[in-house]
Amino acid sequence: MGSIGEDLLARYREIDGLMSGSHRVAEVRRWQAATGELLRRGLGFHVVVVQFQGLRFFDGSVDGGTASSEDPRLQANLGEAKGLVRQALEHLHVDVAAVVATADPLIAAVQGATWGDAAGRARALEAAVRLNGHLAEPMPNWESLVSDLQVLLAGGLVVARVALKAVARRLVDIR
Repeated sequence: MGSIGEDLLARYREIDGLMSGSHRVAEVRRWQAATGELLRRGLGFHVVVVQFQGLRFFDGSVDGGTASSEDPRLQANLGEAKGLVRQALEHLHVDVAAVVATADPLIAAVQGATWGDAAGRARALEAAVRLNGHLAEPMPNWESLVSDLQVLLAGGLVVARVALKAVARRLVDIR
């Protein structure tokens, strides 16, 4: 994997954090600009680059305001951006699923656990991504991660152990 692929993968991983919490408008715009530049350098004039450039995360000027993770437009555009960045990574021959799964023990544990059905596994993967996003915040909102943690605890001992270990590691960092 080349340098552009590695940098683009790092931007891909940041999307979940942006979707999970409140961020300064300028921060999201910086992410968008940096990601757009990587896409242009990696793919040139490609349909994915054009589609990404067409996304408008916010209206108006950068006033430093806070972007709520509950803003439907922001969520929709970040979701679309995630898909486009994933397509770009695949075009650059980066197996995103394998890299993300091996890089994140919680995701790997959820994927390896036995779930009642596909919907349960999907809910658990979403909960793991959100939990990781909450834990990546400078000061996590502990109340908002409780429901995600509950979903993960239902995944059995291995998933519960990895999830609790991630929370414990973050608690130690805050001290």
